[in-house]
Amino acid sequence: MEKVRRFGLYPWFEEHGVHLVHSDDLDAWRALGPYGRVFELLGEEGEYLALGYGDQIFWVRPELWRELRDVPFGVGDRVQTQDRIEGIIYEALWHHQHEQAFYLILKQGRRTTKRYSKYDLT
Repeated sequence: MEKVRRFGLYPWFEEHGVHLVHSDDLDAWRALGPYGRVFELLGEEGEYLALGYGDQIFWVRPELWRELRDVPFGVGDRVQTQDRIEGIIYEALWHHQHEQAFYLILKQGRRTTKRYSKYDLT
C-alpha cells in the first residue's frame, strides 16, 4: 500500500516566537523564509512535527501547521510538463488568492521562472 503524502503550510513569522521552531533548526528556518512555502509532513516526534522541504528537515511545534488538501507534489519530486519535458521541483509555494499550490521546476539543469500548477504536471 502506498503511503499517503501530507502537505501543508507553516506560516511562521518571528513575531510568533522562536519557541515554535527547534533551536537546532532556527537559523536555517529563518534563512528559508517559510511563509508561503508548501512543506511535506514527514512525521511527529514528541512535541515536534518534522517538515520536509526538499532535502531539508525542520522540527517545529504543531501550533501553526495547516494541512492542505489536493497537493500532489513536493520539493525534489520528479515531474513531467505537458510538453513532455522532465524536471525536478525546486520550489513549492502557495498562492493564497487562488488557494492552490504552484511549482517552480528545474528543467535540463536550469531553474525556470514559469509557475506550474498540479494540472500542468504529471
